[in-house]
Amino acid sequence: MEDKTYTWREVVKCLGPYTVDPFSIKDISSVLTFSRMSGVGVPVSFQKTRYSPEDLELLSKLITWWILLEDECEESFRDKRTVQALINTLVRFPLKGNKHLVIYSVFCPSYKKGMGEVGYTGILGERSKKVIQKFVDFVYKSNEIGLETLGLALFSDLLLENFDMLQDTSYKIDLCANYTQFSNLFSKLDTRNLIEVKESSEIPEFRKGIGERGITSGEVGVSEEVFDLVNKRNRVFYADTFGWNNTQIEERTKLLARCYAYMGGYFRKMLPNGVMYWSESAYERGMLYHGLKQDSPIPIVYPKKDEVQ
Repeated sequence: MEDKTYTWREVVKCLGPYTVDPFSIKDISSVLTFSRMSGVGVPVSFQKTRYSPEDLELLSKLITWWILLEDECEESFRDKRTVQALINTLVRFPLKGNKHLVIYSVFCPSYKKGMGEVGYTGILGERSKKVIQKFVDFVYKSNEIGLETLGLALFSDLLLENFDMLQDTSYKIDLCANYTQFSNLFSKLDTRNLIEVKESSEIPEFRKGIGERGITSGEVGVSEEVFDLVNKRNRVFYADTFGWNNTQIEERTKLLARCYAYMGGYFRKMLPNGVMYWSESAYERGMLYHGLKQDSPIPIVYPKKDEVQ
């Protein structure tokens, strides 16, 4: 087959049919624009691009994956910079055949809730079960589209809530019991063994750099604007969950900001072919992983909230 020249609208139409109208999807034009910027096709003019048969095959998979995002993920947390980060990752690695796509997620343990409560339940919570199911489904559906995809599920046994108050309690036993249920559920759902499951402490950089207490000193690692936004969201969460005051909440936000920025730096370096699948209820915290590089975020997708609550 010979190369063909299209506008972005023409190429989307020619690659159909689709399960939904692709032109109704947020950022579909940006998907084509950023794909061209990442080397898919040869620009002929401002509006037209020449595509090889191989380019068209890549775009077909990419558009189909974007339809999956539209169906399962929260678009309000997907700005233009995140779109570009997602496209760059897909085009550079799985679509070009250089490496498989890695969809990774960091899951929090299930903690006791209520005024003055400290520690962990030792039981996998219902919300965690729902998010795990969605995560597994997303990895599998990405493979069905034709993207060679693996998963990485990290159980956060570091950066523990109320660390100082956990001493002389059974928190280690409870975390171990929680992780056993966590890994067992993945074993049940992951029938093709596509997903690696491990504790965060198994990553040496996290165990040494963060630890159970978290990074307690140094620069916060994010801008004042991002910090204030996340801290405002944390006030709702921690006040309702633990009955904390504003000072306690602000200190926890500082701790989270340092640690998430640290982990984000690790993911940038070690998983350049990776996309994060968000698992927490507070979606605003995703910005903490970008650190001071908000203009070039790590790619994150957020599942629709009404499907995981």
